[in-house]
Amino acid sequence: MRFSIITPAYIWTPERLELFLQCIDSIRGQTFSHADIEHIIVNDGSPMDMAIPNYPWIKVINQPNLQRMAAYNTGLRQAQGDIIGLLDSDDEYAPESLMEIHQLFQQHQDYDMVNVGCTYINIQGTTWTRGPFQPKECEVGHEVFGGGNIVNGTFFFKRAVYEDLGAFPEGIKTIDVPWYKNTELF
Repeated sequence: MRFSIITPAYIWTPERLELFLQCIDSIRGQTFSHADIEHIIVNDGSPMDMAIPNYPWIKVINQPNLQRMAAYNTGLRQAQGDIIGLLDSDDEYAPESLMEIHQLFQQHQDYDMVNVGCTYINIQGTTWTRGPFQPKECEVGHEVFGGGNIVNGTFFFKRAVYEDLGAFPEGIKTIDVPWYKNTELF
């Protein structure tokens, strides 16, 4: 298995369901062989029926609502791929994304992580581009991610990174806020 794509899903509105189905469809539309992809969807206690298509590369894990980081941990523990990608339920990949990531890892075998830029398209059709992650300089801690451009859907890492560092720390509480309801931010 080359890729494990992990998507935590908490679906609570028809709009969120539509974005989630587009996320799933973006994996179906990949030019990379589906025989080398597993899409792990962690249903994090969604109050709505998610109607997930029955594609052979999809693995669904149901759990009570434990929040996004716990859902990622659940998915990480089940991942079988050499390369792990984190894809939120309201994000999607361009059709050639996994092929290009595969080629990057082939060309740069000494690298363990890849972060690429992305284009955002909100529900109103407004778009903007974000470049690859640029960490701030600091000595220790998660401050390196503060103010950077790290985005789940554009971040891939080798299984060895997970095996060396482990999952997200247990007990992290997160809140998922639908981006499309706060359009004044952009």
